Amino acid sequence: MALAALVAVLGLIDAPWSELALAADAPGRFRGMTACDPAAIAAQATIRPPRLADPDLKGPVRKLVPSECRWEPPVLWSFPGSGNTWMRQLLEVSTGIATGSVYNDFSLLSLFPAERRCTIDVLVVKAHASHTPAELLRHWSLEGEARDALIPYHGGASPVDLSKTRVDAMYKHYFRKCKAWRPRRALLLDREPFDAIWSEYQRRFVGGDNGGHVARILESQWDDVGWLEAATNAAGSYVATWTSHRSFVNDVVSKSKHANGKNGARPSDVMLIVPFADMVVKCEAILTRALEWLAPPVSATSVHNNRTRWDVARACVRSDSAVKRPTASPEGEAYIDKARAWSPLVVCRVWATLGHVATALGHAFPGQQKQSGPGC
Repeated sequence: MALAALVAVLGLIDAPWSELALAADAPGRFRGMTACDPAAIAAQATIRPPRLADPDLKGPVRKLVPSECRWEPPVLWSFPGSGNTWMRQLLEVSTGIATGSVYNDFSLLSLFPAERRCTIDVLVVKAHASHTPAELLRHWSLEGEARDALIPYHGGASPVDLSKTRVDAMYKHYFRKCKAWRPRRALLLDREPFDAIWSEYQRRFVGGDNGGHVARILESQWDDVGWLEAATNAAGSYVATWTSHRSFVNDVVSKSKHANGKNGARPSDVMLIVPFADMVVKCEAILTRALEWLAPPVSATSVHNNRTRWDVARACVRSDSAVKRPTASPEGEAYIDKARAWSPLVVCRVWATLGHVATALGHAFPGQQKQSGPGC
């Protein structure tokens, strides 16, 4: 499609998403390790999960990036349910460097000891554009105290003025925690939207001990009406998310070219889109190329023939088994199947909202009708 429809509907710059997407068989965008004082690397600090989250002290010990490296952590950005947690595990295990987050998710502290950090000593910082849009990351609207800041609205529906809305609790938390961090690069995860919406819905619906990032919904818990409403709202958030991603690229590139002329940053320097589906089947190849683009300042292994060798094989094996959802409940009750959840009504309602964006990203209408187009 493509891009023409997305540009027309959303008013985006004419730069195809395909130019920013990563392919396993594409030439690597190798930049070499970010220069850093060897003595600083040797003396780098480590971090482990707090005792409250890891009482048995079995959690991972990760390295922190020395301040001497002048590292600028990119944002690890995604629509919720797109594999952000899995990607963080891959990055941490392959490099040994901690990753941070704009959130304070206690359920993840045992896996990610720097979950509470949004500082320059982490490899990347996790965020979702539905909570942290481009304007927030780039501090477009920050004037004085956070409570007085106004941020353009990026939700799928709102009962208030769509142009601007008061900073909500997440924004205030962000300004307190991440005020000194202003990313200039973004590592994006792109998952098929129906899978991402379903994954996130399960996580948010269940909660508790059976919740978290590998949750499943029992048959006895199912609510068709609630699911239809949630999926429809998520579709609007999906569109807003990718609009925000594009805004980020536009802002960084335009400011760079204004400052540096023709030597300014290109979109491919600013953003890399990692396809979730390719990560599943070609984990080592995709992860290696993602790390080459990321160019971390320190490595878990070594440099050989001007190429950084990360422990991608170990990362792909260990992380894959850590994020799989259970197949059966402890009591033996059946879980809701994805095919059961995505009824024709829900599929058509969601596609009507996000189909133009999904198509521009290379995603097809799901199910048996995808070869002949939507039958909604």
